Amino acid sequence: MYYVNNTDKNTTCIDPIPVVIYSGMNSKPTIEVKKASNESNMTLVRRFSRRVTEAGIIRAVKAQRYNERAPSKLDSKTSALNRLKRGKEVERLKKLGKWVERTRGNRPQQSTTTTTPSTSSTSTPAA
Repeated sequence: MYYVNNTDKNTTCIDPIPVVIYSGMNSKPTIEVKKASNESNMTLVRRFSRRVTEAGIIRAVKAQRYNERAPSKLDSKTSALNRLKRGKEVERLKKLGKWVERTRGNRPQQSTTTTTPSTSSTSTPAA
């Protein structure tokens, strides 16, 4: 919360100004900083950022940035059933002779014989 007294042309802050960071949706505040009467805004921000780094909040957030949730039991069972179904379909197609083995990648296979470019006898001499 930030309270401002707008009666003056100069906006003054009513003390104290709590600056609070919550560590989760329904959890208690992790860091709380209150502004003193003779403290500037820059020192308040500096003190706040120092407490954030000391608490290790930013390090914890960065560590969980790419964290993926484990699949639920239902998801893992569903994917296992799909793999079994796909395997049975492949076996059926192989028995019928309709299954084509694919090579990895999109490039065609290189032949094992190498061809050398033939030199022609009618080349023009360099001038």
